[in-house]
Amino acid sequence: MGGDDRDPSGLGAAPPTGFPEAFTNSFRGLMLGMMLGDIRNPGPGLLNSGPTIHQVCWTLDGLVRYHLSMRAAGHVLPPDSFERPTPLPYLREALLRWGARSRNLPRRELLDGWLAELPALEVDRGPTPVEDVALAELLLAKSLAGNDCRGPSALPRVMAMAACAISVSPDRMGAWCAAAAGLTHGHPEAWSTALVLGVMVGGHLAQVFGSGPWVTFDPLPAIRLLAHRSPAHPLLDQLVPAVDDVHGWSPARLAELSPEPTAGSVLAGALYLARHSRDARPAEIRALAASASDPHAVASIVGALIGLEQGTRWLDVRELSRHELAWPLDALARDCCLTLWSPPHEEGEADALDEMTRRYPVDRPEPPQ
Repeated sequence: MGGDDRDPSGLGAAPPTGFPEAFTNSFRGLMLGMMLGDIRNPGPGLLNSGPTIHQVCWTLDGLVRYHLSMRAAGHVLPPDSFERPTPLPYLREALLRWGARSRNLPRRELLDGWLAELPALEVDRGPTPVEDVALAELLLAKSLAGNDCRGPSALPRVMAMAACAISVSPDRMGAWCAAAAGLTHGHPEAWSTALVLGVMVGGHLAQVFGSGPWVTFDPLPAIRLLAHRSPAHPLLDQLVPAVDDVHGWSPARLAELSPEPTAGSVLAGALYLARHSRDARPAEIRALAASASDPHAVASIVGALIGLEQGTRWLDVRELSRHELAWPLDALARDCCLTLWSPPHEEGEADALDEMTRRYPVDRPEPPQ
């Protein structure tokens, strides 16, 4: 296919091999499970999630633009090629779009495409101290935040990036995720946690694409990769006990594993809770996460991981049908997957990806890195 049989972009002469529908279902489960795990107002009426889900929507919008621009430029490169452009400028611009839409950032010219017309994304869903401060640096095209924040708010955006794992190597996937976290978070713990989570989720998606929907989620390969590269990395002291735990489920144990609202602590708590809640519904997961230091962040990641493994069948339809961002997030997830594995169109046929550029304009010059 194309330049390399691991490139499913549809740029080559043959349609993608593998299980693209299963991959799309898994990615949709990941995104929508994340959203349901982060519901802030359970009960009757319209449901909403926290501000990080808004940022995820804009991240997916940026990734679609990135993939469309790659296609327009004719990039067909092996997964390890250093000539493959990074999506980082598009991710930076996605955060600026979020700021322009919900924080009155003076960059209204960025608000093009269909997502900019969505009223729900204009509503302020709560403070985001790290991202709010980082916006000033992002306006200056800085690619590394000048703070010392270890918080978990970059992790949902990293999971949105994980779809790229079917077209880049694990090393490149991890590097991109760490760099994406670095746009807003300046502490190495945030970068390392983003790297591990990106490789973890991306590795599962790549397996689903190659082998089908029967793959079981396994966090250990990503943790082993970190241990191989840095045997004394402090993040291992948090993650290894979470996946090797033999004590069974208890709220007290979750509190021990996730004692502070940092990226590593939140991921450790999420991995522990995900192990013990595969049959739980999203509302139950939100309740079980209560003893963690950051219950919303933990429940959101757990919902994402279970949705990743089980796909959309796991989702609570009643909650999904009442959530203000359910259909936009689902549409974004589908479009992101389509740009990755869409087969080439026949001569004389309409090209779905050409039509997509009207919803995701890509003709503006690429922002500086």
